[in-house]
Amino acid sequence: MCIRDRGGADGTPCVIASGEQGKIGEMIQFNLAICRTFGYTKAELSGRKVNALMPEMYAKAHDKVLQKCINSNEEVGVRSEIFVLGRHKSGYLMPLFLQTRMLTSVTQGTLFAATLSPEKKGLNACYLLLNEQQDVVGVSSRCISMLKLSNRLLRSSRVSFQTLAPGIQDKATMEQFKPPSTGAMLEFFLPELNSDEDANSKEDVSVEAQLVDSPAKKLRVRASKDSLNLSCIITEIVLLNEAVGYLVRLETGEEDKDLAYERKIDRVQKYPNIQFVFDPIDMRFLQEDSPDDAQKAVSEETFTHVNIMRDRSYNDMSPERSEEARKLDVSVLSGADEVERLKQVLKSKACGEGIRTKRLVNGEEEVIESKSRLIERQVEEEMAENEEKLKEEENEKKEDIFQSSLKSKKAFNAALNEKSVPPSIKKLKLTGYIIGLAIITLVSVEFGLLVTELRDIQENIDLIKYSRQRIAIQMKLVYYINKIVLIYSEDDPKITIGDSAEKEKVVENVRAIIASSLNSYYDLQSKITLSKLSLSKPNKRLYTDKCVVMYYKGAEDSRITKSYTLTEAIQQLASEVFTVHSAGNSADRYKVADDDIDFVLYNSFADLYSKMSESADYFVKELKDRGSSKRVMVYILYAVGLAVAIVSVVFLFPVVANVSKTRLDVLSLFLDIPQNSVRALEKKAEKFATKSSNEAVDDNLSNEGDILTANGLVLEGLEAESGRTGRHRRKFKNNTTSNTTFYLQYIFAMLVVAGYFSFNFAYGYIFLRNMSKYSRELNATTGIHTETSTSFSIYQSLVGHRQVKAYTQDETFDYLALHKIPAMYTIASEVQNSHNDNQKAFKKDYRDTFIDIMRNNLCTLKTTLGFDFADAQCDSFLDGTIMEGLHPVIIHYIEQLRESLTSYRSLWDREKNGESGINGTLSEELLEDESFEEMEKTIFEVIELSIQYLIDSLIESYTSQYDTEITKRIIMFICFLVLLILVFLILWIPFTNRLNDEIWRTKTMLTLIPYEVCKNIVSIKNFLNQQSLFTAKVQT
Repeated sequence: MCIRDRGGADGTPCVIASGEQGKIGEMIQFNLAICRTFGYTKAELSGRKVNALMPEMYAKAHDKVLQKCINSNEEVGVRSEIFVLGRHKSGYLMPLFLQTRMLTSVTQGTLFAATLSPEKKGLNACYLLLNEQQDVVGVSSRCISMLKLSNRLLRSSRVSFQTLAPGIQDKATMEQFKPPSTGAMLEFFLPELNSDEDANSKEDVSVEAQLVDSPAKKLRVRASKDSLNLSCIITEIVLLNEAVGYLVRLETGEEDKDLAYERKIDRVQKYPNIQFVFDPIDMRFLQEDSPDDAQKAVSEETFTHVNIMRDRSYNDMSPERSEEARKLDVSVLSGADEVERLKQVLKSKACGEGIRTKRLVNGEEEVIESKSRLIERQVEEEMAENEEKLKEEENEKKEDIFQSSLKSKKAFNAALNEKSVPPSIKKLKLTGYIIGLAIITLVSVEFGLLVTELRDIQENIDLIKYSRQRIAIQMKLVYYINKIVLIYSEDDPKITIGDSAEKEKVVENVRAIIASSLNSYYDLQSKITLSKLSLSKPNKRLYTDKCVVMYYKGAEDSRITKSYTLTEAIQQLASEVFTVHSAGNSADRYKVADDDIDFVLYNSFADLYSKMSESADYFVKELKDRGSSKRVMVYILYAVGLAVAIVSVVFLFPVVANVSKTRLDVLSLFLDIPQNSVRALEKKAEKFATKSSNEAVDDNLSNEGDILTANGLVLEGLEAESGRTGRHRRKFKNNTTSNTTFYLQYIFAMLVVAGYFSFNFAYGYIFLRNMSKYSRELNATTGIHTETSTSFSIYQSLVGHRQVKAYTQDETFDYLALHKIPAMYTIASEVQNSHNDNQKAFKKDYRDTFIDIMRNNLCTLKTTLGFDFADAQCDSFLDGTIMEGLHPVIIHYIEQLRESLTSYRSLWDREKNGESGINGTLSEELLEDESFEEMEKTIFEVIELSIQYLIDSLIESYTSQYDTEITKRIIMFICFLVLLILVFLILWIPFTNRLNDEIWRTKTMLTLIPYEVCKNIVSIKNFLNQQSLFTAKVQT
């Protein structure tokens, strides 16, 4: 608001503060008028909040006031001026008028802009700030001379306003002084210290500490006999609907004009006479209670500084001046000569250095430069003249070298025939090397990043598979341990098996399954732990922080908790399973009350299961994030590749043009050959041609003529005047040499480079798009296996123990019915939908496998999948549902589980009603029912083996595409490098050599011109000097 207008930038104090969270109230912009008004430098205010310019009472609540404005949009336009108190750097209060506005910036968000202006009507008024106890905690500078109140007195003593103004004792007596009244007369007694206290304490306390309310301070101030009748207005300060203190305004009344005059209070002066004195040495203001103290402090610091400056300047002075300065010690100055001699010393120093003085010249401003600046300019001019002289001497030296080197025609021809590479050719080669190196680097980086990212994606896919299988196997372990417990259980519900021999055989088979599953559990955990794939922060925290709570059995059904990392918690569970398995077939060992079995059954469904599920979900999210980041990387590399191709054209073509310019510069040397010399050469050539009878000589002359015209140089007649010699300037004819062929070849090469990057971009984009489809199908396929295993294990615990140990019976039932069953329906549908939506992304072998498993007869694949079924038993399993594919089998299991839960609910309600025979009915109808055995076989054989085979086929399909992609990229990378090398050897090196050859051949044509003619041509001399053909010879 105010920073834009000229007045705000120059004279009106203006500040803009932030309204963003975390930076609310922080000053973003402010002008120098703010610094001048409050006595700070720009560096001192930078980064501080606006409340640094307020009394402590206001500063505490200022951030909340701004936040309230932001929340309520209270200030949307320019607010009218309000009266506020500011706080000077010295700690004194300043009466100001404030105008604010709330703004909204696209880049900086909510902003608050404010302009300040001093109160001019009450320049002779005193302002006091009182806390709730009516103690004075702040005063304006006018109070120093008018009321004898200063910050030094406030920080050393407790000053009670009621003591100095006995007419105000409570809030009731304040009412006559409050607005909207114009105030009333108040008798104010000047303060004095108690005689037994030291009133001159000069304790070094910061401004902030000086103004803090301290009721614990000793009351050391009392009212003196001197008093003033003042006009008083008292305003209660309310911030955020809470009274925090009072603002008192005191001004002399008409009847006290004489007393005010005696106390030197000028009612008509423009600005208050505060006790600040400018220190010219440190460029700052000093504040004291009286002008004499301030002037004394300045004088003391000035004396010390001048002596230090004088001592440092001894080595820079002449001996006479140094002796005179040593005799002058301002620290011993006194009397009438003090000021004059001090001024004398200060004049010898550049005290006004840095001050710019201007004057009007023809109505325009002109800066009057200081003496030091004039000296600097004079030195710069002298240095420039010296550099010019050195250049002239160097040119003369080169000319001498040139003249001394051209002592014979033989030396001249040897210099011209030297095959040194011109600077333009060197620059061209360097540019080509840089472009080639940049392309090779970019291609190598792109290839390396691609291989790394593809390997990370493949490892991430494996981790998704391992983490989901880990949960399924854990549920399988819990199920079979629970099964042994129910077999050995003597009370209902239990699993009844015939004789003891058959029971031991069943238990032995179950223990074998537990041993096999435990080995798989260890193997999966080892693969996840040994993975070097970088994990996201939340997932990594699971494996590094002790965030998994494990529960141990305590006394009297209490639980003891201990925290582990996810890896440690899984190892703890596996260790307890191993301990249970190692106990053998002892019936006494497999009890629910056993500590090890209790640990396994309780923690498998508690916090450990939750954290394992979180980790698996994080692996899926990381795969999606990697695909997105890789897609961004492909875009960036493609854009950089195209940019390199385009930029190389922009940089290389001017360099090639510079080489052509060098060659034309050599050709232009022939234009300065005198016309009479050309005619003399022409006559000699004709005479030689007519007299020659040797055909070989004619052929040689013809070849030399080819050299003369090979570069397209033909001299025309005299067309332009030469001002110095009177001859005509010859011009080139057919001199438009170009490198069109090279340009076309290079553009074609860059198109090949762009095509390479486009090819990589297209294949990378297609591969990443297919990868996201693989990710979706893998997530759904592994999820259905995990959900079915978990739901069946929880159902077994519900039937066998009436609850999952970590939850109540109601919670377990609701978790299965309301969460797991809908989740299984959703995932089963997602398996079908993800495959139908993304069929084209998968290879044909996987598509065929998916159809065979999900939609065709599984009995035809029983050998491949590993089913333990006879032919007739397989066809009749699940009433023939298995012959329709895995998807109907999964739906059949979900329906069976839902019906079983309904039966359990019915039995549970009967038990609540006190009906007998419930336990036996529960064992017969649920645990020993054929449907329970069918569900077990469905989960841990049909679904587990089929899903495992399907996941392996899916990963194999991805791996096949991955191998194809890597092989394709390697072939492209090698072919591209070979192509670059061939282009370098076949095109680039011959091209640069040809350019160098053309310049050398053009230069050697000068040997046909007589030596006496060439050494007098200025342009040839300058050219040879620029090429440094002779300087190197002389130095060697």
